[in-house]
Amino acid sequence: DKDLKGIAVDPRYDDVVAPETVQTAAFTSSASTTATTTVISTSSRVYVSNTQIIAANTCTSWTYSDWSPCSPWGNQTRNILSSQPANCSGGNFVLSQSCGAAATSSSANLATSTAIVATATNMILAGSSTGMSLDDALLSAAYFDFGKNVNLTCKPWVNKVLTEATNASLALPFLSANNYAWDIIPGGRVLYKSMAIENVGRADIVQFNMANRNNLPHTAIIAAATPTGMVWIHSNWQKTNTVSVDFITYAYFNYLAGAEYSIYHIY
Repeated sequence: DKDLKGIAVDPRYDDVVAPETVQTAAFTSSASTTATTTVISTSSRVYVSNTQIIAANTCTSWTYSDWSPCSPWGNQTRNILSSQPANCSGGNFVLSQSCGAAATSSSANLATSTAIVATATNMILAGSSTGMSLDDALLSAAYFDFGKNVNLTCKPWVNKVLTEATNASLALPFLSANNYAWDIIPGGRVLYKSMAIENVGRADIVQFNMANRNNLPHTAIIAAATPTGMVWIHSNWQKTNTVSVDFITYAYFNYLAGAEYSIYHIY
């Protein structure tokens, strides 16, 4: 310990006081006691506050969560559960990587999405000559905005689509006490469907909370469903306030939302 004063202070820590003039608060076991400041000899054993001596303690190893399922964009993420050594910070951790079959997966998702959207569009066009259903009207109004910056985030845009499809006779309910459920009125035309996400159907509306993305809520209309995922039409997903069509696998959705989601249908 007698040689500690010979260790040079890292120049980045310009707030560290030189050893010969270290000022430290008098040690006390009570946080509520007002401490006094004194100049002490460097040869004495003292208690030094963390604001006066900053130790560079870079992390060298980490324990991670499992990788997420592949996203529709060909990447997966994970979180840090713990790091070593104790009380460390920084380091060269890895929280994102490309999926093993990213190119194939993305191409397959795009082909599936394109084919299903084309089929759904044909159903809408066919329905227009035979008396369009509410589901068709809802999706038709949604597709009309495809690729456009509508200046609306996800749920306000879905509400716009619904009012257009019903000649302003219906509007979506407000959120309940959380990000993933609506405060619906029993007996109304907006009905809650209690089911697993794998059982969603055409023109269902999904409200969910991305718990691992800082609790961000999102709302999407189901254009079509497949055995492995869903085709969504929604706003504010790929680009700000812009309507896009995306293929979302059930595995990726379950990673994003967990149990924090609700499914609705307009009748």
